[in-house]
Amino acid sequence: MPHFVSTKDKIVQNMDDIASDFACLKVSALKKASRISGKKEIERHWQHMKENGKAIQEHIAISRSHMAREQQVSISNMQNNDVQECRDEEKQQNLQTENITTSNISQVTFPIINIKENVSTTESEKDHLDGYVDKELLQIYVNSQKFLEDYVKSFDEFLQSPTEKSFRFEIQKAINIPVNTISGINEQHLRDKYERLHNLLKGTCWPNVKQHPQGTAYCKNILAKKIVSQGETLISSKPKMAFPIAAVIVALWNDHSDFGDLLLSHFHNVCPFTVPVFMPKIVGQSNEDYYKLMGYKYAEDGTIEKHDKFLRRMSGLMRLYASITITTQRKGVNKSNPHGLQNAWRWLAAILNIEPRKEVSDLCATLLLDMFEVAGSTLWVAYPKQFHKLLILLSEEYYPRMQNVGCIGGGPLARLEEFLRNSLAKGSIAPPEGQLPPDFW
Repeated sequence: MPHFVSTKDKIVQNMDDIASDFACLKVSALKKASRISGKKEIERHWQHMKENGKAIQEHIAISRSHMAREQQVSISNMQNNDVQECRDEEKQQNLQTENITTSNISQVTFPIINIKENVSTTESEKDHLDGYVDKELLQIYVNSQKFLEDYVKSFDEFLQSPTEKSFRFEIQKAINIPVNTISGINEQHLRDKYERLHNLLKGTCWPNVKQHPQGTAYCKNILAKKIVSQGETLISSKPKMAFPIAAVIVALWNDHSDFGDLLLSHFHNVCPFTVPVFMPKIVGQSNEDYYKLMGYKYAEDGTIEKHDKFLRRMSGLMRLYASITITTQRKGVNKSNPHGLQNAWRWLAAILNIEPRKEVSDLCATLLLDMFEVAGSTLWVAYPKQFHKLLILLSEEYYPRMQNVGCIGGGPLARLEEFLRNSLAKGSIAPPEGQLPPDFW
């Protein structure tokens, strides 16, 4: 599998396919490695990898520059198809474990970009970058950042206009108030928050976002960014709040598809692990560049965010993301969840094809546990035999590899081990606390 890492002037994408000793998983992704043999063949793949270069960093840098400018203008800090029906269960049960591969990754409707410029790399960098980021996952991430960059550009005139400052303030206020008060108190409360945001996006209430040609795009972006920030701030400390927020997300996504694309782009921007991609550090890359790429925050004095706080933020984001995948449609809506359960399965399959490494083992364990605690019960019902096999593979093969490489802190690995042991012993995973019932609203 290829790797992706960006530095100031260097971005390296690894070979398309790379041999791995993870044979016990018996997944088809590893079978591709057997096709790469001989020095010339390896060099050919490596040369192809080198030809995917600086454009990645340029697109990401430009995107983050625009978003930073948007943040400066703001007055405040802002934080598919569904799984097949039960009638397909028998067919799913007969699928072999080979289905647990990144070949199951669903297509994302972000625009495709071409990555052409060459980047020189050393042989040691090449050896270091083996097997951490799948090519398809990398493309999803890069396309996502490019989509966000272009979308932010589309309302740049409105964003920079001094005469529209008070209008921007009204839009932000109209977003912040309902988003900050979303909860699962009752059906009427949740429906009220959804309708206020839905009408705002349609331009049928005050402030009327259609008053300016770029007002709707600005509003959708601010809303997507604000909702994702709830994962970092609110859900990281109150996990149950993920479910009513996810319900509103899916309801809005039904009617505003570009809002859903924006939401995913903001997820990927602040938490690349929702793709998932885990960036390795390469020779010559500064610690600050690397940690910012990973999603760490830096204070104005240059102090990096503490690791436990970083893990809590990423955990909140993953719980919100996972909650979206298991959310059922509200009453009277016949269409399927636009980002349903198959995306949780795809994420887990991708994780099993990522080679563990010490600097992200505790992060990976944390996110795996979040995904299992939120979506595990639904996944087990939907894919009983396959999901059970996946848990066994993770427990007997992948988890020991995580242990062998070590981690920054032992707590996440220990909690994951206990969860896997208990789940396999019981033969089930309990539904997550706070999950809304199917007929809630």
